[in-house]
Amino acid sequence: MVIAASLVVFAGGVAGAWKLWEPPKPESATEKEPENVPARMQPVIPRPEVLASAHDIPSARDLPAPSDGIPDVLPPASTAVARNLSTTASATAPVPAATSTEPGVKSVPPETQNTTTQPAAKMSAAEKKIRKVIHAEGQLEKPGNALIRFFAATTWQERLRYSLCPEKVRPLMEQHYKTYAEGPIIPEDIELTRIEATEEDPNRKYYAFVVFLPDVEHGIPVSVEDTKNGCLVEWCSFIEAKDQMLSKFFKGGFRKEPGTFRVLVRRSHYFGDDVPAQEVKECLEVVGPDTAGPYHLWLDKSSVPYTKFFVKGERTRWDISSMMVLTCQWEKTSKGVEYVRLRDVVADSWHPAMLPAQGVAAK
Repeated sequence: MVIAASLVVFAGGVAGAWKLWEPPKPESATEKEPENVPARMQPVIPRPEVLASAHDIPSARDLPAPSDGIPDVLPPASTAVARNLSTTASATAPVPAATSTEPGVKSVPPETQNTTTQPAAKMSAAEKKIRKVIHAEGQLEKPGNALIRFFAATTWQERLRYSLCPEKVRPLMEQHYKTYAEGPIIPEDIELTRIEATEEDPNRKYYAFVVFLPDVEHGIPVSVEDTKNGCLVEWCSFIEAKDQMLSKFFKGGFRKEPGTFRVLVRRSHYFGDDVPAQEVKECLEVVGPDTAGPYHLWLDKSSVPYTKFFVKGERTRWDISSMMVLTCQWEKTSKGVEYVRLRDVVADSWHPAMLPAQGVAAK
């Protein structure tokens, strides 16, 4: 699969930030609208401060093999699980208990993690099912066990213990589960798409997976980061993809409440004449972590988000998509025309460490 534009990595960012794989740079940086833009795009969870090409985002199955970190226990390929995680998992594999700095969340010191064996008799039925899909062995022992605990959690408070940046994620998770049911998440299959070292510590790794769930059409990206508090799962983009949050917001029609989402966003054209005052608006295109979209999003050129994020730099190009957290707002004209505008930029990255201190709940 040919990638039309390069990734552009800004200076700075959060320690332990993530990044996407880098395709060849384009020969010319002149503004040009790409041709044959695919209708669906498969985003992969990035490191913060990264812009990625939306011209031809690869699917998880099309990603090149990781340059390092292939599990030592990798068996001959036969299924997604066999290719990536092993087929000989033990029912008594060591189980980590991730630590947390979140007040009120019980923590286990890192030195005690992965040193005890969980008896099979004490496992819940859900955990036993999850362990048949996610085999935590070899190099994938720690991230595998983190995913198992994350998916097997029966309450959101328990899931928070295994989530990245719990202090930022807590208000989002609490708000989300007021509407959506808690309980275990049992995957049907999982694919490992990438392993690479974190920037904070080369001895720690970032793991990207795609999880397949019952009754969900597309694979859902889920990532695990090896932190000083153990391997933790990135909850925000995973849950937005799992529960199809962006799609529900746009397809559900007009509502007064705004919604905040992780999206791939880029410049776009709009050929209808129903949206008023298009000459003073920028038309954007957004896609969710679950490849939902693209959907049109309008941005006033006089607004702070436009002048701060979209007037100059890589985002002025047609072939560049940015991973951003955006608050969207439905609008209705006097003639009854409904459209969605960009109300605010919450974060310039999908990484939860880049969220404001109090977080912004997706609605």
